[in-house]
Amino acid sequence: MSAAAPPLRLLIVEDDRDAAEELAELLGAWGFAARIAATPDAARAEAAHWQPGAALIDLELGGHSGLGIALQWHGEAGAPRVVLLSGRSLTQGEKALFKGAEPPLLGKPLDIRRLLDELSNDGGGDA
Repeated sequence: MSAAAPPLRLLIVEDDRDAAEELAELLGAWGFAARIAATPDAARAEAAHWQPGAALIDLELGGHSGLGIALQWHGEAGAPRVVLLSGRSLTQGEKALFKGAEPPLLGKPLDIRRLLDELSNDGGGDA
């Protein structure tokens, strides 16, 4: 008998606590393990400790920007896979900052089916 694969660990980087908790609960119902960080510094600390397979990063984090942490993690070996969340598009200048192709950007309000499709596009399980 083979053991089931562990759930993909998702770090939700979102300053809107209610939205983050709702998303974490919804993703938990789909079999994902999710934790929340409200700032880039909290996200870095949580990622170092918990080692998520993917990070769902809001571009606008109140007094902070999610872009910096997305740039740091995108394409880096051992870093969480980046999926951006925002109510706006990336500017051409922001796109140019990424090494290679920019990470996927899902609009808000979030379409959970699109998110699930995006997460399933990269294999599943922890990275």
